[in-house]
Amino acid sequence: MNEIPFCPDPFTFLSKDRGRFSTCCPGWMDESRFIYGNFDNLWDVWNHPSLIEWREALLQKDYRWCQRCPNRFRKRDREFPLPDEKPIMERPPITYQFLDDEACNLHCSSCRLQTISKGVPSLWPPQRVITQMPGIQTVSMSLAGDPFASSTCMDFLRQPGTPDVILWTNGILLPRFWQEIKRKVTVVIISIDAAKKETYEQLRQPAKWEQIQQTLDFMRVLVACQEVFLFQINMVVQQANFREIPEFIAMGKRHLAHIIQFCLIAPWPHITKEHWSLVNVANPEHPEHQDFLHVLQDPILHSLGVDAGFINNGSLDFYGHSSAETNFWFDPLK
Repeated sequence: MNEIPFCPDPFTFLSKDRGRFSTCCPGWMDESRFIYGNFDNLWDVWNHPSLIEWREALLQKDYRWCQRCPNRFRKRDREFPLPDEKPIMERPPITYQFLDDEACNLHCSSCRLQTISKGVPSLWPPQRVITQMPGIQTVSMSLAGDPFASSTCMDFLRQPGTPDVILWTNGILLPRFWQEIKRKVTVVIISIDAAKKETYEQLRQPAKWEQIQQTLDFMRVLVACQEVFLFQINMVVQQANFREIPEFIAMGKRHLAHIIQFCLIAPWPHITKEHWSLVNVANPEHPEHQDFLHVLQDPILHSLGVDAGFINNGSLDFYGHSSAETNFWFDPLK
């Protein structure tokens, strides 16, 4: 397997979810690299001994702690470290990702069993972080839930100023609250997971197809007016939707999405062994695996703007052989 030449994340990215800090997607990180504990100074997290050790390894092209990361199989933005990317960092992270609020208006089958209407208050909301590290350029929110359903996220979004914001959202509440946002939103990433009404309403409850189409029409106007720098739509590929991949790409292109990204469903803690065997079409033993491979041969997956790196090559093999017991994004507070 070919490892990526260089990963900038531990030099550029800091994330906070329930009970811990990380510097990569929590679902992919080696458990030994998470940072636990109470900190008064965020620099003690950013230059924690476990991160220093990890950076030293990456600078030597040692990826011992990256074996669960499917980015190993994808082309990255750059192949070499910048001069200021050293084991002990003197500048803050470029991006702070806020994952510390799970409030969401939907309960999608790939993510959770029920809607979470109110999140737990965070000790490190974005405003506190940028007060300590004013050099942070971007705040990303919120893969743990939906920013428009989170009072913490909305309080931050309603305040004018810097840094810029990357919004990860299911999109349903976006048209309603867009005019309330005072910060500059440079990127909007909407998880949709389907190209047909029946599939969408099955996978993203209790949302309705007409709602997400309204949001896509709204985003098309924002892109055309250059109100956002980048618009991306995502699909979590699974048994229920893989045949819609080509149609999903066409839908994204109609609505001016700059990036149309696919990833394979992961065995999150709420997914049972029986359900995993049903949904994981990456598994070579799945009865629809060959049909899935056939869909992956469609030329439209190689068209401009399509990012299929998480469902091809090594990523396909990795997820195809992951069991339901694989520890993806375990909850540190349970």
